[in-house]
Amino acid sequence: MAHRYWLYTGPGQPPGAVKRLAADFNRPEETIRTWVARARREGWLGPSVKGRAGAEPGPKLRHEFEIGFR
Repeated sequence: MAHRYWLYTGPGQPPGAVKRLAADFNRPEETIRTWVARARREGWLGPSVKGRAGAEPGPKLRHEFEIGFR
């Protein structure tokens, strides 16, 4: 989920990442927001910037990039 959020909020992507993830996972938008917050706390995503969607990969997600997604 963190990887997809990162992709959905990258440069050139349209707004509405949470809405698209909610549709992808068939979950309410509030659940997706909770998941994104948890991903930040657990190190999958970097810190947020107030008022802006998106994130840098956190240490865990960067590690996945280094070893390759399975």
